[in-house]
Amino acid sequence: MAKRPKRPPKLPIESGDSDIEDNAASRPEDVGVVGFRVVTLQKLQWMSDELVRMTSEVEQLNGLLRKYRSPLYMLSQRDVIVIEAFLSLASLWAAFTLWHVPTLFESFPGTFRLIQTLHGSESSWALFAFVAAVVKIIGLMMCLTSDTTWGRIARYVGLAMSGLFWSVLGGGVLIGNPNTLFGFNSLLMGMFSWWSLLRLVK
Repeated sequence: MAKRPKRPPKLPIESGDSDIEDNAASRPEDVGVVGFRVVTLQKLQWMSDELVRMTSEVEQLNGLLRKYRSPLYMLSQRDVIVIEAFLSLASLWAAFTLWHVPTLFESFPGTFRLIQTLHGSESSWALFAFVAAVVKIIGLMMCLTSDTTWGRIARYVGLAMSGLFWSVLGGGVLIGNPNTLFGFNSLLMGMFSWWSLLRLVK
């Protein structure tokens, strides 16, 4: 931000100054001219003060514009709510799939090698995804009825859990089986979870 030049000291302009009074006393015919000049100078001084004030306000607005042009603010709060709803549905489906297919990791050992390294139980990951979805849904319901602190905290926790789940799942699939399309979609959901969390906190 460019440094603002120093403003010269303000000189008060009063119609009762001694030099003006002396000039008006020696030349009565110039009293009207002197008064007009005094009023004009006072108006110019007022305009100068207003320009300084407006310049300061414009600089503040430019700072706000630079802040809100950040990529983090490309998502509005309403967009975050929509993303949270979709992530909750995706987490519920993942929980259902993992819970009802307890041999999924064994069927595709290379694809799920990373997630098995952290924890090899499908049911545990199903419970993790289910809790992430439920916490987000509870937080959304609380914030939609009344924007409470606990509701926002629940959304923070749910988004963080979703970010961890989908990032680990998608990253592990891409490492274990780069030829699949499923891995990138999961990784993308993880990225949206973290991005939404940062936007919500900000």
